[in-house]
Amino acid sequence: MELTITEKNNAARRIADILSDGEAVTVSDYDVAVYEWDDSRCIGLSGHVVAVDFPEEYNDWRDVEPVELIEAPVQKRVTRPDIVSTLKGLVRDADRVVIATDYDREGELIGKEAYEIVRDVDDAVPVDRVRFSSITDREVRDAFDERDEIDFDLAAAGEARQIIDLVWGAALTRFLSLSAGRLGDDFISVGRVQSPTLKLIVDREREIDAFEPDPYWEITTALRTNGNSFEAQYFYLDEDDNEAERIWDEETADVVFADLQRTDAALVASVDERTRTDRPPAPFNTTQFIRAAGAIGYGAQRAMSIAEDLYTAGYITYPRTDNTVYPTDLDPRELVEALRGAPGVGEDATELLESDDLTPTRGDEETTDHPPIHPTAEFPDRSDLSNAEWDIYELVVRRFYATLAEPAIWKHLKVVAIVGDHRVKANGRRLVQEGYHRFYPYFSTDENVLPPLEEDARLAIDAVDRDAKETQPPRRYGQSRLIEKMESLGVGTKCLTGDTDVLVRGSNGLQRRPVASLYEDRYTVLADGDTDIALQPTPVEVLSLDETSGRIGSRSSPLMSRRELRPDEDVYRIETDRGTFSVTGDHPLYVARDGGFAVLPARAVTTDSRLVATPKSDVGRPSNATIESVERRSYDGPVFDLTVEEAAPNFAVADGVIVHNSTRHHTIEKLYDRGYIEDDPPRPTQLARAVVEAGEEFAELVTSEEMTAQLEADMTAIATGEAELADVTEESRQILERVFQDLMDSTDDIGELIRESLRADRTVGPCPDCGEDLLLRRSRRGSRFIGCDGYPDCEYTLPLPNGGEPLLLEDVCEDHDLREVKMLAGRNTFVHGCPQCRAEDAEDEEDVLIGACPECGDETGGELAIKRLRSGSRLVGCTRYPDCEYSLPLPRRGEIAVEDRRCEEHGLPELTVHSGDEPWELGCPICNYQEYLSEQNGEGELENLEGVGAKTAEKLADAGIDSIADLLAAEPESVAAEVDGISENRIRQWQAEA
Repeated sequence: MELTITEKNNAARRIADILSDGEAVTVSDYDVAVYEWDDSRCIGLSGHVVAVDFPEEYNDWRDVEPVELIEAPVQKRVTRPDIVSTLKGLVRDADRVVIATDYDREGELIGKEAYEIVRDVDDAVPVDRVRFSSITDREVRDAFDERDEIDFDLAAAGEARQIIDLVWGAALTRFLSLSAGRLGDDFISVGRVQSPTLKLIVDREREIDAFEPDPYWEITTALRTNGNSFEAQYFYLDEDDNEAERIWDEETADVVFADLQRTDAALVASVDERTRTDRPPAPFNTTQFIRAAGAIGYGAQRAMSIAEDLYTAGYITYPRTDNTVYPTDLDPRELVEALRGAPGVGEDATELLESDDLTPTRGDEETTDHPPIHPTAEFPDRSDLSNAEWDIYELVVRRFYATLAEPAIWKHLKVVAIVGDHRVKANGRRLVQEGYHRFYPYFSTDENVLPPLEEDARLAIDAVDRDAKETQPPRRYGQSRLIEKMESLGVGTKCLTGDTDVLVRGSNGLQRRPVASLYEDRYTVLADGDTDIALQPTPVEVLSLDETSGRIGSRSSPLMSRRELRPDEDVYRIETDRGTFSVTGDHPLYVARDGGFAVLPARAVTTDSRLVATPKSDVGRPSNATIESVERRSYDGPVFDLTVEEAAPNFAVADGVIVHNSTRHHTIEKLYDRGYIEDDPPRPTQLARAVVEAGEEFAELVTSEEMTAQLEADMTAIATGEAELADVTEESRQILERVFQDLMDSTDDIGELIRESLRADRTVGPCPDCGEDLLLRRSRRGSRFIGCDGYPDCEYTLPLPNGGEPLLLEDVCEDHDLREVKMLAGRNTFVHGCPQCRAEDAEDEEDVLIGACPECGDETGGELAIKRLRSGSRLVGCTRYPDCEYSLPLPRRGEIAVEDRRCEEHGLPELTVHSGDEPWELGCPICNYQEYLSEQNGEGELENLEGVGAKTAEKLADAGIDSIADLLAAEPESVAAEVDGISENRIRQWQAEA
């Protein structure tokens, strides 16, 4: 029997379906699904079924000091005994085993874990490894025809990450939590990667806090010709001869405004028309996909979760990739032809096929593990996907189309007119060739069409406006922008020193020019934080390596950056037989290996390495350069970086040696989970500020991205076989020991800092009775409320709505000086506002009587009334409360109208809620509540949930889920394992919605 092991159950089901031609049947062992056909079996794991952990004796926080965890032994423990037991039973009957986990560092490690379980049972059974980038019929069958072996080096790199993250995370988390007295579920999480990421967010918030706005004025005019009006803006030439629109002193603004108002006509001085080519975007890698998904309303984690479900279903390729260059074996025309039958996007495929040339664009990263994210030839029916899944699928398909489409062409028109002694300008643009925008409607194609104008034409002035404005603080990082930022910081900032020569092509052929001279030659400088970006009006041609062909050519470098060397950075001077150059320690270099090349940071190369270099001529295949010396260099000047156009990967050539800019991305979801950031764009809490401040003041390495980058480089070296797992993990422990030497001297100060921050995150404002702080509190029954810190001397409280978790906003009530509250409750999240205002509104609002109470009305005359509670909630309740507690819930928002129509069964008037465009006819409040209870008891329809169509409901029914009640009682992990194409997160979202 041949046994195939996949990473997850839904992948196992699909692979079994492909290999069995749909004949596989499901059998269960220990309630774990196994797929069986002919003499084959297939089982899906649940990701990692074993985990690294400390021995049991290290788990007692009271008896084991955090520093002891640094040298504590690490062992593996089974996390899914049901799956492991089932797998072992299958191995006993297997003649051959196939590992078919995802092909990346994590997937290789999961495959190695499965391999070790297999070897525990049978140390002789043959084990193959298959790899694929999409779970489609062709790719899966091809993979099983071309079997390989497990890459133990790649798996070891993943294992090193596990061990390092465990040791760092556990030791630092335990130390900070104990210092601040935060134990149990409220512990303070710290991690090797999350701390530098958190520092990035906190640093941006500090910039926002420290920002002091500067006032300025802008003046616009409304011009008219032949009945056509358009707006033009006043400008002047600043000291750098740039066209400036902001006037920085009010007196000058007043003079200009008055001059323009006194003039009734303008004279056209110049009309400049030009054509701009708008090139199609590069293929999707993970980072750019996350960014695009964010632009249509999907956060990073949700977008990736949906993409992984689409991958498992066989509709798109593997979504975790750095690659932005399609592989040579991808036939774009063949794939577009296959997509002609896809609903919703098939017509565009037919139109795209009318083009004679479907040459795809290329990005600046080319790798060999996975292709860029693109659709497969297998597409879904629209009803197979939820709205969110369809949004993401369509995004991927349309991005693929865009990379094959023609460029768009814009006509830009700039008009300058003279008004007295001043000048105004208007910029228009018109899309004359739609190009790729026809297939990818996610970029703006807004036009600003100006009327036909000629020089010396006279224009009427209809109005002059002056706007007083202020400069704005830097914006918070959105999730996708933050991920991009962390990607660029993942291996440190990579730059050349200003005196390093770069090979460029000039009018006299190949030239050797210092980087600094290229920057200073001809440029327009933009600012991005502490970095100056130089845009080259005439981009220099930099020698560049094309990884696909392995040949040297030249590519335009349209921009460069200049910044100062950071104190924690170092510079290395590397001498070769071709020349000498200097780069930052993290700058990647191409190292010759086995007829090809690998990428290493500069600090990792040695004199026994040979660097990939340019040949003696400037064309042809690269040669090698021998390293003669590598030394750390004292340097205090600026450093520079080149960015090569997207037509080629991001390469430059210094003194005959090829260097490379590479990136990797990180996620931020844990920062939300642990209460370090709130909202979107992410805003740091006071706890986050305290953790970062503690790291900066008492242990700088904790928040250093350079430290993280070095460990990342070490793990990459493990994957390439240049370092050993044991050596890298030992080095990380030594670094952590140095961190603890600083931390343990300041335990009390750190604890106090964090305790104060935690209190600040819960402080609502001053108590109106005694002046102490009002704090967010939790009752013994778990409900949230606002109470005075002066308790028991002061018992002042304010209620909060039931359901959800309160989040304190930055907005402060002008009347009560209290922070406004937002209630986080999934799709039912809402802003409660000032809790004092809500309580006073309830006290001021009159009850509206609507009829007799069904419980006590006959005996005591109790009546039902529409009431507003001090928590902001509304209900229909008995006027005899608390003697009679009968009540019915009402919507929180909207104006409630009492209609003349009455319920025949209960005698109560029908209610209508006016909230938005369409009124909600709630009807009789008793009937409405009974209907709600029937839904809660499982009588509601599954298809009322977002994303549950007829086919999805049918899949759920096959898994024994026929009603809302079944869904609420189900275990998400078990359902996801049994139902193809539905993730655990999706099930939890449905449960929250239900």
